[in-house]
Amino acid sequence: MAIRVLEKVNEKSLIKELTLRGWKEGKFNGKQAMFKEFETYLWVAVIEEYPYFLSLPKEENSKVHSGGMKELMKEVEKLSHKMGFSLPIKPGGGHHV
Repeated sequence: MAIRVLEKVNEKSLIKELTLRGWKEGKFNGKQAMFKEFETYLWVAVIEEYPYFLSLPKEENSKVHSGGMKELMKEVEKLSHKMGFSLPIKPGGGHHV
């Protein structure tokens, strides 16, 4: 499941903000991306005009996956406030798009 941003985002500003939050640059499926690694999951931000964010569990465990997504949602919400884009979900609603 991905968290998709449905508005254009300044890619350089997004990279700068993610870097300040401890994300590292790399490639994901041949596209420019940023990564943030945790003990049980990996976050991926695919850097495009309309970026999207993924949380990938390091093991097949739905609890780990939902925990990673929940924390990633909080991170993306903070980013949206800082950078001025809106998210296609209701805060606190628990729905991922």
